[in-house]
Amino acid sequence: MPVRRSRLLGVIALVMAGACSGGEAADQSVPAPPSNTADVRFLQDVLGHEERALRLAELAVERVPGKEILGFAESVLSDRREQVPYVRNLLRFIGSSPDPAAPADPGVTPADIDRLREASGPEAQRIFLELLVRLDQATAGFAKVEMADGLFADAKTHAETLLAARQTELATARRLLLGSGASSG
Repeated sequence: MPVRRSRLLGVIALVMAGACSGGEAADQSVPAPPSNTADVRFLQDVLGHEERALRLAELAVERVPGKEILGFAESVLSDRREQVPYVRNLLRFIGSSPDPAAPADPGVTPADIDRLREASGPEAQRIFLELLVRLDQATAGFAKVEMADGLFADAKTHAETLLAARQTELATARRLLLGSGASSG
């Protein structure tokens, strides 16, 4: 994913330039790119979901015994460690602060995360996969809306990339769920 990383470096450079010029999200002499409320909502919703998926993956790495599911959880963890700061920087780049408020569709609640935290073994595997499927389904939906309604080119490109990635991740999670004897919608 060299394109995403090079774009991320450009966004980070702009954010850092703003931070060095008095702590603003972006240098006032560099206008924010065109964006609309669909872009902001998409990025805020995705940020909430990616943060939740990051937490789920952290817990899964600690609790799941199966090598294949552990490897999958580590992959999710690595991906989300890149996604969270990238999405935060996109929000800052368009002049919007990352909103810590819950996304419109939370997908996974604090109680769900507590269930995973308290589980172990095959139950932890099942809970992790089912919750990740919920998050990925919602994130794919957010991406489709952004692709149709968004204005900010980088957010639209990210939506396309994210949709493909989450569809692949969904297929893997569903396959792993079937292999573990559980099912998911």
